[in-house]
Amino acid sequence: MPNTFAYLTLICWPVLALLIYRVRNLSTLAATFWVVVGGYLILPVKAQIDLPMLPSLNQITIPAISAAVCCVFVRRVPIKLIPDRGIVRWLYICLLLAPLLSVLANPLPMFDGAQEKPGLSLYDALADTMATYLKTLPLLLGLSLVKSTEDIAKLLKLMVYAVILYSPLILLEIRISPQLHTWIYGFFPHQFSQQIRFDGFRPVVFLGHGLLVAIFVAVSLCATAILWRHKYRLSNLPLGFFILYLAAILILCKAVGAWILGLGALICIVTLSPRLQAWVCVLVTLFVLAYPLLAINGLIPYKNLTDFASIFGQDRSQSVAFRFMHEAALLEHAAKKIEFGWGIWGRHQLNGSVSDGYLIQILGVYGLWGYIANAGLLLAIILRAAKSIKRLPDPRARGLMGGALSILMLMMVDQIPNTSITPYFWLIFGGVMGAAAQMDRVAAGARKGLRIA
Repeated sequence: MPNTFAYLTLICWPVLALLIYRVRNLSTLAATFWVVVGGYLILPVKAQIDLPMLPSLNQITIPAISAAVCCVFVRRVPIKLIPDRGIVRWLYICLLLAPLLSVLANPLPMFDGAQEKPGLSLYDALADTMATYLKTLPLLLGLSLVKSTEDIAKLLKLMVYAVILYSPLILLEIRISPQLHTWIYGFFPHQFSQQIRFDGFRPVVFLGHGLLVAIFVAVSLCATAILWRHKYRLSNLPLGFFILYLAAILILCKAVGAWILGLGALICIVTLSPRLQAWVCVLVTLFVLAYPLLAINGLIPYKNLTDFASIFGQDRSQSVAFRFMHEAALLEHAAKKIEFGWGIWGRHQLNGSVSDGYLIQILGVYGLWGYIANAGLLLAIILRAAKSIKRLPDPRARGLMGGALSILMLMMVDQIPNTSITPYFWLIFGGVMGAAAQMDRVAAGARKGLRIA
């Protein structure tokens, strides 16, 4: 159970957000990053304030609401309520409609083999729609605040600063075991046994699981590599030093998946041209989004993947086999209500099942409608950004956009085994979409000027 201090930090975060936004020499983008991502990194996991007719106010929603309110009323910067044009707008609307359609398809209770789970009501539709909107609010913040590839560079720098500031806590838990959340907030938010790996510990800090820490470090490492390749500076120390430092921390996080994803993204960033990075990102994302549908039809080589995992030890092989076993059962269950899913309250799960992958969870909860809305939204952003690269005249700008797409690819692949849809995930996606949209407007203006001439 969370202690009093856990709830106090949640209540006080909007006040801290107001103070951050009132710092005059801090840009609106930087203030938004520290409020949204800082809240995710510091606030307690699974502690929430429940008010009538409102979604839970927690580590994710409180910073997002605080940032949006402060942008509008403190900085006088308008925030888009939804994406303003194109296929992205309609996919986002479909995303918000998914809870309602899921509720309408599931009015009756269900029995999962051990307990009865309630039927869904219009109240559930309203609450889940609001929760979906608040979870994706960082996407709208990024879309509204990032206007150029230089803003993307600022966002990447902020990711590097954040992980450097966070790294002492990560290293502390690597040394002593994951204890900070228990010491400060009064409880441990996950199974402690899952944080024991390779005769040591995964750091958890305040993120809830060691895998979330590892992917945060991997994304920040890639951000550092992008800045290094395109000759940006952070301090008097060379960026190569920070690359080695973060690579060492990533290794110490003891997460094989994050190692592989981080290495793959780094190779793309360092060796490939921006346009080739864009194509690789698009192709990999298409495979990722097709994964649940391929798995339903028996087209994923589970045995070969399990054998490959045994390279990293028998426990890794057993862990992967365990995931695949539950994944297959959940996909079979999802196929029974493939159109609009089973809805919330854990109805998409079977008794004793474990659901790790975000994409499979979305398919189970919201069916094909919600899956296409989620997957289509992310794919549309990636395609728009990839298309914008050829419009960028500056090699550095093209490199930043290509590198950002490599980071998006890394985060997308992680949604197969894990659920790491975090505030910085949505903020980066929104930022990339905002920069690409600005490139589209500039190109459209240039074409219009040529026609007038």
